Amino acid sequence: MRPSPARNLVPGAEPAVDVARILDEAQIPHFLWGRVALGLVGLYFPQRRGSEIFELTVKEEIDFVVEDEHIKLTTKQLTRANFTRCKDECMGLRCDRQRPVPEVHFHLGSKYRQCSFLSLLPKSTTLWWLPNFPLDAPAADDLNLTVISHSRLPPRALFGCISPWADLYPIKILNPNSFTEGMILLGCRDDGQRNGLFVCREKILLALSEEQDIPGITVKKNPRPRFQHFWKEGNRYGPQGVNIGELMARLRLELMRANEFPTPPEYNAFEEFELDEWERDKKRALEEKKRIVGVALKYQMKQDELLRSKRRSSSNKKSRTAKMSRG
Repeated sequence: MRPSPARNLVPGAEPAVDVARILDEAQIPHFLWGRVALGLVGLYFPQRRGSEIFELTVKEEIDFVVEDEHIKLTTKQLTRANFTRCKDECMGLRCDRQRPVPEVHFHLGSKYRQCSFLSLLPKSTTLWWLPNFPLDAPAADDLNLTVISHSRLPPRALFGCISPWADLYPIKILNPNSFTEGMILLGCRDDGQRNGLFVCREKILLALSEEQDIPGITVKKNPRPRFQHFWKEGNRYGPQGVNIGELMARLRLELMRANEFPTPPEYNAFEEFELDEWERDKKRALEEKKRIVGVALKYQMKQDELLRSKRRSSSNKKSRTAKMSRG
C-alpha cells in the first residue's frame, strides 16, 4: 500500500484516503460517510445549541457506504490490504444509539493516528434514495456528489468544518445539500424506532444547522423543496424555537404515506426498563397532546358559541328596530 500524505490532518483522514484508493483500484463504487464526512460538510467540533452540548468530534471511526452486492468484495479487498476484520462478538457489531450497526467492521490497531475502526454500511439502508454509485469522479455541477478536495465544500474554520482536503486523494462524498437531505431522511425513518438511531440523527442534524453560536462557521444548505419547510423551521431550534422532533414526526408521516422508506434496523438498543420508560413517555406525551387539543377545542367551541350569541343578539336587535320602524 502506498504511503498516505494525510498524517497532519484530522484523525480519520489517512485511513479514509487509503481505503478509497483500494476500492477505486478494485473498481468498487463507494462514499465516505459518517462523522468524518460530517466534518467536511458541516460541523466537526463540539457545539452548543440552546442549553445542550453535543459531542460530535471524529475520534476513532470512519465509515464507508458501498452497494450491497459489493460488501463481500470490499471486505475481501480490504482484508488483502491487511485491514483486520473483527469477529462477530465484537462490541462494534452490537446495537448502539450513537451510530448504526455496520455490516462489516475492521480494527485498525495502532496503524493510524487516533483512528481505530473502519465500518462498512450497505447502500440499501443508508443512502437508498441515491441512484447507483458512480465509479468516476462526479462532475463539478453534480447535484448530489463531490470530492473531499473540491472548492465547492465549505472552507475550513476554527471550531467548524475541516474541509476541503485539497492535496489529498479525491474521495467521493455527498455535497452539503445532499448530506443534509440524507440525514433528514434517515432521521425520519428512524424517528421513534427502538433501534435508538434517532438519538444520533437529531444530533447530526443539529450539527448541520445554520444558526451556530460561534460566528464564521455557518454552512448554508439548500435542500430540495420537499425538505425546505423542515430545514427552515428546524434551524430555529432552541429555547425560543421549535421542537425538531415534532417537525421530524410530521415529515416522517408524509414520507411514509409516499412509501419512501426501507425497513429501519429492527434491533433493540434499549434496556427493558428504558423501553418501559420510553413507552410511558410516549403515552404521557400523547395524553398531554390530547389534553391540549381538548382544551383548545373547548375554547374554540366557547368562542364559536359567543360569536353565535352575538349574532343572535344583533339579529334580534335589528328585528326589534324594524318592527318599531313599521309601527
